[in-house]
Amino acid sequence: MRGLFVSHDYCPFIVLNRRDALSAQIFSFVHELCHFFRKSDAVSNSLDFRNTNQKADPEEVLCNKVAAELLLPEHEFIKDFYDSPELGLKDYIEEKTKEIWNETLNDFRQAQENGLFRKDFKPEFYLILTTHITRMLFDEKLQQLYDTPQELLLEIANFCVYGIAPHE
Repeated sequence: MRGLFVSHDYCPFIVLNRRDALSAQIFSFVHELCHFFRKSDAVSNSLDFRNTNQKADPEEVLCNKVAAELLLPEHEFIKDFYDSPELGLKDYIEEKTKEIWNETLNDFRQAQENGLFRKDFKPEFYLILTTHITRMLFDEKLQQLYDTPQELLLEIANFCVYGIAPHE
């Protein structure tokens, strides 16, 4: 057991596993606080969440998401992880991106030769457009319009595919 919340009108209480690491106790505490505000009894047991054959309780999933977002907001995690010079992730991603783009441009040119793409299409346009779209993902004003980076990415993809026309 990682944590336990018992909802009671007069005396609600939270129990934490003191054998857990401090960071796990903090997460469990915030998770159980979520149950407190939602007035839902629950026991957090990490083993239940590791069993992929078992459907996770939606209440537990919600409380996990609330705790994770409160303790480490997703957009901050992505920014810190990507920009950390110690990890070297940014350089690695840029190197791999160049390799993939070269392969993609070659594939696009081959597709043009085979008649799959318009003859007047410039594959480099796609590269430049995609680079600008990627920068948009880090625009703070744009990020504020969406709850998650995934929603912003989906909006961009839908716009590129459908424009502003309705679709299902």
